[in-house]
Amino acid sequence: MPVRLAQAQARLSDANEHVVEETSTVNWFEELVAKCTIRARAPGLVIYRTGTSSDAYTALRGREGGGTSSGIIAPGEKVYQARP
Repeated sequence: MPVRLAQAQARLSDANEHVVEETSTVNWFEELVAKCTIRARAPGLVIYRTGTSSDAYTALRGREGGGTSSGIIAPGEKVYQARP
């Protein structure tokens, strides 16, 4: 019986260490998400140009028009790091 108790205590200790490691990982990801959240300093709208290919802004960005297929971010769309 003492051997089974020692084995159970070892498994419990391992599980507790795993919980501590995973909690640390979750906290790290929560910090990253908090740093990625963009908040407006004041109420308002975000406006950007979606001109033609002759438009300097569009030429610089290398795309035309609007919508998600062109690379322009649509309202409510998720954004990711290094998005083209």
